[in-house]
Amino acid sequence: YRLRSGTCCVNNPNPPCTPDCDSACGQADGCGSNCGNSDNGKPNQVALNPLDGAEINVEAGEQVMVSWSSANKADHYELELYQNGTDCTDVTAHCDEEVDGTSFSFDPLVSSYYYRVRGVNTSCTAYDGSDDFGDWAEAIFDIRGIVSGQVFLLGDEASAEIVGSTCSLTAGTASGIDLAGLITITGGYTAEIGADGLYSVLGVPMGSGKIATLNTFPYTGICPVAGTYGAVVSPMNDLDFYLSDQKDPWFQVAGGNLHANGGGVTSNIPSSAANPYLITGSTGLVSYTGGLDLGDGDINEIGEDWRAITSYDIVQTDYDYFYRILSEDPAGMTDWDGLEPTVNGVYTSNVSKDTVGAWDISSDQKEVILVDGDVLITDNIEVAQNGFLAIITSGNITVADTVTKVEGVYIADGIFSTCETASSLQFNGEGIFVGWGGVNLCRDFDSTDNNTTPVEVFIYRSDFLSSVYEYLMKPIYSWREVAP
Repeated sequence: YRLRSGTCCVNNPNPPCTPDCDSACGQADGCGSNCGNSDNGKPNQVALNPLDGAEINVEAGEQVMVSWSSANKADHYELELYQNGTDCTDVTAHCDEEVDGTSFSFDPLVSSYYYRVRGVNTSCTAYDGSDDFGDWAEAIFDIRGIVSGQVFLLGDEASAEIVGSTCSLTAGTASGIDLAGLITITGGYTAEIGADGLYSVLGVPMGSGKIATLNTFPYTGICPVAGTYGAVVSPMNDLDFYLSDQKDPWFQVAGGNLHANGGGVTSNIPSSAANPYLITGSTGLVSYTGGLDLGDGDINEIGEDWRAITSYDIVQTDYDYFYRILSEDPAGMTDWDGLEPTVNGVYTSNVSKDTVGAWDISSDQKEVILVDGDVLITDNIEVAQNGFLAIITSGNITVADTVTKVEGVYIADGIFSTCETASSLQFNGEGIFVGWGGVNLCRDFDSTDNNTTPVEVFIYRSDFLSSVYEYLMKPIYSWREVAP
């Protein structure tokens, strides 16, 4: 020992030992003793979220997160996650996952998943040669898609079309609309339309094959047509609906009668119509053997509302009937080539014909055309007061889509059609129109013009009776539409 004034020091040739216990696994501490064993052992079982039997709603493109409580002594966690009913060999499986934290996120591909998690203690591996594993915690949960979007009302001249798999605005403007209606997805999943037309349907099973329908009343579904998507995949965002407040097309009669034999009369007259009546003027009777549906309109603007449920049971004045009468004409018959007749008399064709050019029948012209076949009216036909024109066929009479005015007497054994395929132009027919096989009213403004204006207007011309071609004096006519 060496002593100094006020201080005592010991010169020890063997300093104290410092134990090495970075992990408390019961290992030797290097100083002749053992470390504690508080790090050694099995982690406790974790608590899972979502719970067994849970249902999770996800939006398109959104990941799903599973999580669990932390476990004592766990250095990381093992996770196995796969489609319920399969195993880790499934292509959608997430297995052999070593997760340091207490959550895991993934892209959902199927509607039902099984997963299990356990804690793993690796702190003492170097000392006892093995990991300590906690007990598995397991659960099954379902994933449901959210189908969402917005309902829009198209502005004037606006349009929307399917782009990809959903509808998009292609012209003009549209605004979200508050609509008292439901979106319905296959399986009975529904959602009410909210502010600005926004909606969100929850709980829709994932996958394709879904049908989405919007109750569009009182609007018209423009895109998708009739407000129905036929191929919806859940989940899906921006499943938008575009509506128009345009009404269905409708027709109107001025100053005459109409009859549907073997059927009913339907004209979907809207309450917004400028003149919401089937028959305008001071007279007019509607008769039918089926029913009468006028939408929000009435029969006659004078309030008489004359109607009759009756059938036509007198001689059918068809092609053969008129041919017999006119074959007795001493002036004979002239072959018709489709051109406007220029000489009074009877013209015939034993094959179908198209009219050629626009016709303008003067007040001193009186002509009858008999066609054993069909006739296509390709251009406007006008008949002056006291003039007369009749086209009578054994087949159909069809008005081309571009034609806007047809005047005269038109009698078809087949169908009288106001268009070939479809037309958005108003048709004005003045005279007498008969389709013994039916009347096909096929025009549609395809715009809000339907809300106020009839797309087909038939005007009775009494002067055709007084100026009729003389060999047609025998029959007695009334204006008739024969429904299909």
